[in-house]
Amino acid sequence: IILGGAVGHPPSGALLILRNLSPNQIEELVKQDPYVINGIVTNYTIKPYIAVAGDPLLKHDLIQI
Repeated sequence: IILGGAVGHPPSGALLILRNLSPNQIEELVKQDPYVINGIVTNYTIKPYIAVAGDPLLKHDLIQI
């Protein structure tokens, strides 16, 4: 996980940014999450994300434009 946290005020969801995982690997990770296992998270969406700007420490995660 690169970043993760609640979305909204008050929180109404969450956002996780992951690195170097396939959709299937992410699905397996989600199945092990305590919030999912205990029914706190009942639905989720997995979407691809391509970073184009950010901290130089993450330069290997950014596409070159």
